[in-house]
Amino acid sequence: NGRLEAQLEVARRDATQLSHDMRARIDAETAEWKGRDEKAEMERMRAQVAEEELQRRIFDMEKQSRLVSQERETRPKISADEARRRRAARRAALQKQARKKQGPGSPS
Repeated sequence: NGRLEAQLEVARRDATQLSHDMRARIDAETAEWKGRDEKAEMERMRAQVAEEELQRRIFDMEKQSRLVSQERETRPKISADEARRRRAARRAALQKQARKKQGPGSPS
């Protein structure tokens, strides 16, 4: 009876040791996978944040575009003659400014 109990105790220790060894082996083999999973999750989160940022920028650009379009619609329309007159006045002002920068003794 004592011999059977001793054999049973040895078998239990062997089973416990085998169980611990198998758990350690499984943990060692799956550690690499867990690391890859964590890295993939981080990459997925970064991609999601980047996508959200792009969506926000697109939304902001569309909003700005709508504001510009509304501004153009509300801006008073000017005739072609008025546009030509304004361009000529601006051109004359720029030429006058350029002559001032050249100084009084410079040929024009």
